[in-house]
Amino acid sequence: MLPLSVVSGAQELGTAVLNGDVTDPQGAVVIGAHVIARSLATGVQRTSVTNHVGLFAFNNLAPGPYEVRVEAAGFAPATATVRLEVGQQASLKFPLTIEQEKTTIVIDDRDSIPLINTVTSVVDGVINAQQIDNLPLNGRNFLELALLIPGNTIAPNFDPTKSSTVVISSAGQLGRGGNVSIDGMDNNDDVVGGMLVNIPQDGVQEFQIATNRFSAEVGRSGSSVVNVVTKSGSNILHGSASFYERDKVLQALPVPPAAVCRNPGRPAGQRQSLVVRSL
Repeated sequence: MLPLSVVSGAQELGTAVLNGDVTDPQGAVVIGAHVIARSLATGVQRTSVTNHVGLFAFNNLAPGPYEVRVEAAGFAPATATVRLEVGQQASLKFPLTIEQEKTTIVIDDRDSIPLINTVTSVVDGVINAQQIDNLPLNGRNFLELALLIPGNTIAPNFDPTKSSTVVISSAGQLGRGGNVSIDGMDNNDDVVGGMLVNIPQDGVQEFQIATNRFSAEVGRSGSSVVNVVTKSGSNILHGSASFYERDKVLQALPVPPAAVCRNPGRPAGQRQSLVVRSL
């Protein structure tokens, strides 16, 4: 029987996990190596030390790009850059070289997308910030991002209190049985189902939806689990503005009879929305 060392703990909603191992040129583990994970957005640093089997782990990291540096006595430092996504676990390997070579290993893993998830068995998908900023959403409802992941569709919504939102059905399940969280906080209507608050699309940093085999901490769902992380401040001043317009002059369909309109003379679906965001 071989002893097993577990270096990662429970993962909170709205965060990510980074782990890996450090080895020498012969492939043997390096014990006591210092590992520093620095957020490229905010400059916040987390430190760790490899254990007796050369493993390290950082739990509950905010999603975003990180620079990871490994230092050990007698070895040249190694540096890697990785982008962490909400609800995901990233794994890095650091093969160190001897110090006299004066070599720094740089691994840029920010834009790489693994074809197969070798860390967890969860069936999910993540929409990152670049995709959210460039994809148009009809109605600017962030739950419509789930339609980019296979197995999801818009479920019939018969509740008049939810007329301004959508309900997502995953793998043929009832849409009202899903679980939606924003920054780790519950965003579910326990009476009729569906979400409570619709945040602007510009405020979403990453969007994750898990449709099967999700872990216990994101349970309490009869359908899917939606995990949203909102944008936070950084060291760079920036902002955005958008205007959503649906006017009667752009209405292609004939105006419905006044008897079925709440406001006679105005076509159904007219809407104006102005969003200004600065960080």
